Amino acid sequence: VIVHNGLLAMLAHDIYMDLIKPRPCDREDYCLKIASKLMKYASSSLYLSSFTEQELDDMENELDTLFKELKDVLKEQINITSWLDEESRNIMLDKLSNMTIMVPSSRSILLNSKFLNSYFLNNLNFTTHFDNAIELLRQGRNHLYSHVGINTSEPEAMLFFSLPSDIHPISVYELNTVFIPYGMVGSRRLASDLPSYVLKARVGNEIARQIVHHFDTTGVKYNAIGKDDAFLKGKSNDSYVKNYITCEEVNDNHNYSWINQRNNKYIYQVNAARTMNEHITDNSALWLTYKLYNKTAESEPFLPWLNMNHGELYLLLVAQEFCAKAELLDYIATMFETEHSPPHLRVKKMIENSALFEDVYKCKSRPKCGAFPREI
Repeated sequence: VIVHNGLLAMLAHDIYMDLIKPRPCDREDYCLKIASKLMKYASSSLYLSSFTEQELDDMENELDTLFKELKDVLKEQINITSWLDEESRNIMLDKLSNMTIMVPSSRSILLNSKFLNSYFLNNLNFTTHFDNAIELLRQGRNHLYSHVGINTSEPEAMLFFSLPSDIHPISVYELNTVFIPYGMVGSRRLASDLPSYVLKARVGNEIARQIVHHFDTTGVKYNAIGKDDAFLKGKSNDSYVKNYITCEEVNDNHNYSWINQRNNKYIYQVNAARTMNEHITDNSALWLTYKLYNKTAESEPFLPWLNMNHGELYLLLVAQEFCAKAELLDYIATMFETEHSPPHLRVKKMIENSALFEDVYKCKSRPKCGAFPREI
């Protein structure tokens, strides 16, 4: 009964939010988003068909190259990190070496009209949009639950982790894999003249976050081939746990304030135990991508009208990637329902706890959490 009621509640929530709640602005764009959500395989097929085979291959190569470069930078750091004993170091290097990237291998499925017809043409014969929407929601759930236990090496399995048009990558701990969608890159036809550091700040930082997640408080429980509760050994594990606990204690029960456009001030607290893993990941990913960027920074062009050096410019671009337009209710929901803090607080934490930021902007050093060291 509990599971049944839970599934009904999820369905009711989606129906209300997507089909009933009034949307006074940008209705055409909103309807397009809802249609894409209800018919995600069809919309993904249309997205893929907007590129040539060569463009898709180029995007895959670009993502694969960036992934390997970030792994190489992290490998260099693991080799010189002082807090790891040799056994733990070798386990981490083995895990990193075997970590894989999956760019949509579902291309052949989503461009197959037979697959799309079998999925969408059944039972869509109602006379109203609302009834069709309900049917599409039902079909989506049935399709999801009917594939429980599917072999993750099958191309169709990719559809349940990530769609080509998605814009965020995800990590799967047990597979030691990062799933990266084409939507992260977008059309290079529209951005071919941009400096390469824009790609590193926009795409590289997201990929780096997922790589780092494989070594977070959950990731360290998995070695290169699956779960292993003894991933870190002895003093290495003690040092890792101690730094993390210290970080939680330093950041717990702090009051933060936010002033909106109407000059209303809001004071709130963030649960450090829930968000700290993401804060550490944000800082580690920033460090990782900056190390990669810094190898070729001097050859990169500056942006016009900005009096910034290469380091300052890169950190600004990374901060811009967190920009989001949202209502106060969205921020409140974020703090209670996800591990992520609101975007402005994530940037604030990156600035407060980043030795990199201090070095680039020549800021005065201040006490910081031990889990944000000058080395990963």
